[in-house]
Amino acid sequence: VNNKELVAEYSVTQNQRYIMEYTSNDGNTIRPYNLSGVGANRYENGVGYIDFNEPITSIGGYAFRDCTSLTSVTIGNSVTSIEIYAFSGCTSLTSVTIPDSVTEIGYGAFSGCTLLTRVDISDLSAWCRISFGNSSANPLCNGAKLYLNGSELTDITIPSDITDIQNYAFNGCSSLTSVTIPDSVTSIGYETFYNCYSLTSTTIGNGVTSIDADAFRECSALTNIVIPDSVTSIGSYAFRDCTSLTSVTIGNSVTSIEIYAFSGCTSLTEIYCKPTTPPAIYYSRYDSPSRSFPFNEGMKIYVPRNSYDAYMQYSGGSDGNVAQTNWCAYERYIEPYDFE
Repeated sequence: VNNKELVAEYSVTQNQRYIMEYTSNDGNTIRPYNLSGVGANRYENGVGYIDFNEPITSIGGYAFRDCTSLTSVTIGNSVTSIEIYAFSGCTSLTSVTIPDSVTEIGYGAFSGCTLLTRVDISDLSAWCRISFGNSSANPLCNGAKLYLNGSELTDITIPSDITDIQNYAFNGCSSLTSVTIPDSVTSIGYETFYNCYSLTSTTIGNGVTSIDADAFRECSALTNIVIPDSVTSIGSYAFRDCTSLTSVTIGNSVTSIEIYAFSGCTSLTEIYCKPTTPPAIYYSRYDSPSRSFPFNEGMKIYVPRNSYDAYMQYSGGSDGNVAQTNWCAYERYIEPYDFE
């Protein structure tokens, strides 16, 4: 296996042997460089084993970078962190098992792992709590499928003990088709479901107050979204390029819809905008204000009947490079509507 550097930091946590399992496409062992605490390194019956004298708690930065023959890795449950670029450039890696003990995965840890198609976990709550350094810290980012206790996850309900879904939590996950977010969740993080291109249905609970930037960007199979009345802000690019999205309901507490939130939603025909006070809609001074919502042929924006004039008369301000769209720019799309 081609190694530039293989470094694993460890500390004594208990008196037991720790084993990391792996496979390689050439059937050879990884030859560690400066890998402390190794008791044995063997490859037998198609599986490689690195035996450590003590349990490791951290897989160090760049540890397996450019191990181009590495095909699978099972990380043991003493590990709590995977540091920056730990598996970067492992171009043959197809599967990885992440234990419940991991709470942090560093920047770029799985960048360039373009063949990675399977990620195994055993606790969905633990997965939702992982702090990812960026999108390529998440092994799902290149379109991998997520497996829970051996079963492919397609329809998921976020566990009720989760209050904040971490940034990048399901970024790029190709197996998700349906997501239910319970009332216990208050925020949906940055790029949480970015490019989940198989996602067709999402239910957002009544506890969510904010949808962060890029949260559902490029969910190209999503057809309908109802943003509950608890939500006050919709982040920039939150639903950008959701090209199958036809209908959106915006809850009555929304006060701001950030730049490009629904741009590129080329199939959008119905927007039910419930706030009685027109929400602020932002755009970059360097681009057309039409980017906040698309100007699709035949699209309708329904606003409360008694607030129709307020929408037509709304005049937004500006702040540096960001300005607000006047709702009258959408005059030919806006119609009064009687919400229940």
